[in-house]
Amino acid sequence: MATSSSGRVVAVASVLVGWLGVQAVAAQAPRPPDVGKQRAEVAKLAWMVGSWEGEGWIQRGPERTEFRQSETITLRLDGLLMEIEGVGRSRSDPKQVHFHALGYLSWNEADGTLRLASWTSEGRTANATAEATEGGLVWGFDTGMGKVRYTITRRGERGWHEIGEFSADGAAWSQFFEMTLEKKS
Repeated sequence: MATSSSGRVVAVASVLVGWLGVQAVAAQAPRPPDVGKQRAEVAKLAWMVGSWEGEGWIQRGPERTEFRQSETITLRLDGLLMEIEGVGRSRSDPKQVHFHALGYLSWNEADGTLRLASWTSEGRTANATAEATEGGLVWGFDTGMGKVRYTITRRGERGWHEIGEFSADGAAWSQFFEMTLEKKS
């Protein structure tokens, strides 16, 4: 059976159109996550992994409460996530829990930032932006009435100092929280 030249042109054109279609679909396919980059960004805070204990205070209105704090920090999903669990207890009655929170820190590829999603036993949640600094971590969020910012500063190999501040206008900040922790393991 002889093939005409017009038949060959149609066959070649069909193959070309098919190939172009595959290329168009491939170009539109989402690029795979860069898990190496995600792990590298979370790893900048690897010094935080472990068990921490210490003391602090929080000011809520006129009431200032002093507490004993423990933080347990682990890496999850082969270093893609950092899990942070903190429990604050009364200094006078260690059985009384004042604060209990759980957070997950991860690298957000979409906007190129660290993100900290957190929940408290009081039913509060926050989706915070975070930044690994040379000496620690700064993270914060908008409350609707202003901004909250926490600054963690690494002190040597086994120390952690953290302050919490609030600003109604994003310019003037007032401290409402402070804690100092020591790494136990």
